[in-house]
Amino acid sequence: MIQDLPPEQELPDWGTPETSGSGDPVAEMIGVWDAVVSILPSRAQRYVRFDRGSLVPQRLVESHERYELLRAALSVFRAIARRQGATSIKLADSAGLIGIRVNEKGEVGLVPSPVFEALQGVEADRIRECENVKCRRIFWAARSDQPCCSKKCANARRVQRWRDKYQDVYKQNRIAKQKTHEAERERERRDTSRRDKLPRKGR
Repeated sequence: MIQDLPPEQELPDWGTPETSGSGDPVAEMIGVWDAVVSILPSRAQRYVRFDRGSLVPQRLVESHERYELLRAALSVFRAIARRQGATSIKLADSAGLIGIRVNEKGEVGLVPSPVFEALQGVEADRIRECENVKCRRIFWAARSDQPCCSKKCANARRVQRWRDKYQDVYKQNRIAKQKTHEAERERERRDTSRRDKLPRKGR
């Protein structure tokens, strides 16, 4: 599901939504939530369980919790994929990864989220960012040498790398050819100048 999200799509924080001041806070809240969820791909929308037709406050809370978990998961996976070998990763926002609960004795306890539990023991190098510059989606690498999320992206990356290499070689050849041409012109100019200075026969 994380792979379905556009690579640079930022999921807005719905904690403090702006309202229109219509006087119906529930309707306004649902309207804002509808706008937020509408930017999600269909599978992510199904995950957050947003159904405008049968939405009640309790379901709205549950939908919001799932959305925050999705935001946290996206942030974590991006951080892991872009860590560049770092062994320590700092997250700008850890909300949704760890919950806090107070038990019957009044004691505070930490409750790991499904994302946190799912990441335990996972090989970090398998979580990658697609190397196709026009994709950049986060994906799980089934093979250790897999640079892209799909065959389509792998082919696009191969073509782009070939073009980059070709353009670089072409540019170098063009510069070398231009320098050779300029050198030939300079040599012809010097030869012409030298001939003009020679005394002509019959003078």
